Amino acid sequence: MRTHPSKGFIFLYADGKGCVADGQGGQVPVNIPELIAERDALRAEIERLNQAQRWIPVSEAHPPANKMVLVCIGRWYHLTVSCIDQFGVWRGYLPTHWMPLPEPPKEVQG
Repeated sequence: MRTHPSKGFIFLYADGKGCVADGQGGQVPVNIPELIAERDALRAEIERLNQAQRWIPVSEAHPPANKMVLVCIGRWYHLTVSCIDQFGVWRGYLPTHWMPLPEPPKEVQG
């Protein structure tokens, strides 16, 4: 009895083309360069999302003036207006890190 590779197994041929085993003994052609481009686009989007949700040290960058951000002051987190004036100076306190707020839920956006 002949066994077949499980679904998702990729066959690569000398001409650069490939096929994926369909789990039923057949093969489905795939475009390897297209799959690589899709993978790279997904990796770039994951990196963009990770960067958008990271704590930014104030020594690295300041938020825009009068923009609502989450700030870290010592060991405490406060949701507040950034308190950056038009000259880029913090007013009232000195946070160590900040991060932008996520977008509100779509049903709230209107």
